[in-house]
Amino acid sequence: MPQKAITLVELLIGLAITVVIMSITVVSFNSMEGRKLDTQARNMVGDLIWAREVAASRHNDCTVVFNTANNWYAFYNGAVSTANLVKNQSLSRGVKLDSVKEGSTSLSPSQIHFHFPKGDCSNAAVITLNQTNRLRRINISEETGYIKME
Repeated sequence: MPQKAITLVELLIGLAITVVIMSITVVSFNSMEGRKLDTQARNMVGDLIWAREVAASRHNDCTVVFNTANNWYAFYNGAVSTANLVKNQSLSRGVKLDSVKEGSTSLSPSQIHFHFPKGDCSNAAVITLNQTNRLRRINISEETGYIKME
């Protein structure tokens, strides 16, 4: 006579497999959340390098404006105006743009200027990103415009 129901052992084995798969999924999602800050910092470094190269290659100064209150930054080819807007980038949810500082002084307004012809920066700056007490700092050298993430 064929069996029409599952046994308790089969049910427990199926439940154990489900629990193992769910625990692997939870661990994967937690590690993805932790990488969000690093990814956002790398994207910002790439954007800043791009702005520096635009200043050098297009023979025009490039301005990067940071809005710490609303978590975004924007690139302008030349002076800050709607007509010169090249890119506007919001940060990922959970990642906060903490500060943009020149030495120990917060820049107000938070702007960084890359100059033609060398792509150098008008002032050395430190940009700080934060995600649940994890920090990433991006340093910009004044003389060369060199950009480095810590």
